[in-house]
Amino acid sequence: MEAYSHFAIGLLLCSVMLCGHLSQGLQRFSELKNSLILEYVAKNGTKAGEGTISVTWKLDTAAVSAADAAFADYKNVHIKLCFGAVSQVDRAWRKTNDLLSKDKTCPYEMGAQPYTPEGGSITWTVTKEIPFAFYFIRAYVTNTAKEKIAYGQTSNKQRTTNLFTIEPITGRHASLDIAAAVFSAFSVISLFGFYFGEKRFIKKG
Repeated sequence: MEAYSHFAIGLLLCSVMLCGHLSQGLQRFSELKNSLILEYVAKNGTKAGEGTISVTWKLDTAAVSAADAAFADYKNVHIKLCFGAVSQVDRAWRKTNDLLSKDKTCPYEMGAQPYTPEGGSITWTVTKEIPFAFYFIRAYVTNTAKEKIAYGQTSNKQRTTNLFTIEPITGRHASLDIAAAVFSAFSVISLFGFYFGEKRFIKKG
């Protein structure tokens, strides 16, 4: 009897976990509540690897009250860098999909913070791998089960307004230029040394 009870409890836990995974896989962006207000500071041509983007967020109390947010289990806020619509054209690897498990609009994590009704802010240094594109910022609210339940963003639903650009690293660094110059100088010196050494050898001969 005891063994059966343990088996039943285990089966129940597995079912709950499976349902949780399935529900996350079936989440849709269109079902999320737009309940965060986001503002950002970033200039066009922000440099990858050195430029920064500042983001502030807070609860939009005109959309959701603080009490309702608490009841809905607002737990954490995840801030993402997202592709604008113009930078998604003919790029399947950036394609927007209403099914969140398949959506590729926001691949870059800028940071995460605990949710508070008063909001928060972050300053993010653009990482080196970010390609040139037009971007906007989106923040997802997750609950205790790590499910996305709300969002806010700096662009419109079509992802066409209030965009900014990021400039990629050119691929050349000062350290590489110095190393190339030293190598070139060494090659020239070696060439002259070989030339004069050969002439001296011929004279002695």
